[in-house]
Amino acid sequence: MDAPLSPAQLSRQIGMTTGATTILLNRLEAAGHITRSRESADRRRVTLRPTPAARDRAQEFIGRAGAEIAEVLRTTSPEDLEVVATFLQRMNNAADETNPASEPLETWPREQP
Repeated sequence: MDAPLSPAQLSRQIGMTTGATTILLNRLEAAGHITRSRESADRRRVTLRPTPAARDRAQEFIGRAGAEIAEVLRTTSPEDLEVVATFLQRMNNAADETNPASEPLETWPREQP
């Protein structure tokens, strides 16, 4: 979470074009969620870091979400969990069969012959 990231690295990780990522970063920076800095001798290289406030909000959200998820798991029957697990495995298998990660996002969805 604390490792710096370049805009290009972020773009690849989230599957967005560099142009769309730039727009996203402009909005995140304007909202006070990230800072951009030039930390290397190459002034063209930009490093992204979350602001302390953004990091605190993310931790707060993760804590609340974790508690909510734990409550749902605690109150769901084993039979229902089995149905969900089976469904998710089938969805995962279907995604693996198409393997979109190996192709550029611009090609998806595939055109049908």
